Amino acid sequence: MTGVAFGLIGLDLRSAVEAAETGLPEMLGHATVVVAVVFGVRAVWMTVAWLLLRRSADVSAAPRTRREAVVLTWCGMRGLATLALALSLPMTTDGGAGFPARAEIVVIAATVLVATLLLPGFTLPALVRALGVAEDADVEHAAEQVVAQRARSAALARMAEEERFADLPQDVSTALHERMARLGGLLRGEPVTAGDRDRLETIRRARTVVQRIQNEALAAARAEVLAARREPGVDPEAADRVLTRLDLRTVLLD
Repeated sequence: MTGVAFGLIGLDLRSAVEAAETGLPEMLGHATVVVAVVFGVRAVWMTVAWLLLRRSADVSAAPRTRREAVVLTWCGMRGLATLALALSLPMTTDGGAGFPARAEIVVIAATVLVATLLLPGFTLPALVRALGVAEDADVEHAAEQVVAQRARSAALARMAEEERFADLPQDVSTALHERMARLGGLLRGEPVTAGDRDRLETIRRARTVVQRIQNEALAAARAEVLAARREPGVDPEAADRVLTRLDLRTVLLD
């Protein structure tokens, strides 16, 4: 649909420019004013949103910082629906006369679309670097650590419960503890080493019992992450990233 809409822009904008004739500079002047109003209204909207959300308990709410407000102001909606409405205007009225100001409406709508699409698109990398938005990743990382620690604690607690009812050889129990001790590192995004894979061979000697305990422990970790995701104040995206790593660990153990 987007591709078709942009195709129609090219077809209809040319006829609109031809219909504008000598009035095109004035239309572009009006379009510039509309573009400025669009960015101005968006800036006011994002500023109000930032003032309301900066102390919100919902860490997933945005914008929470001035930098986020600036980025959202600069890279907001593109206005394609507005242009589609402009293109849907008939060429003539029922009486056969040309539709009033249709050419100017199409020119203004197309100008707003180009200004809100190309201008932010080409300048966004420079804006992100200038604002230091990458520093916000530290906040996301901290949110992940909280959920990852809860998942690891839940897994270790369930493993301790299961071990009380399982008669495991000492070397298998030791290998299981070593492997589950690395769960926290993986949930925090640390890579899996070759040593981890070697230790898995030791655990497989008691595969049935170990697999059951591992599954119970990982299920407890997963349940804890899902519970944390539903709690107010917990970033759901951070919980999703931890859950993805937990799923990858489950596949690796299998």
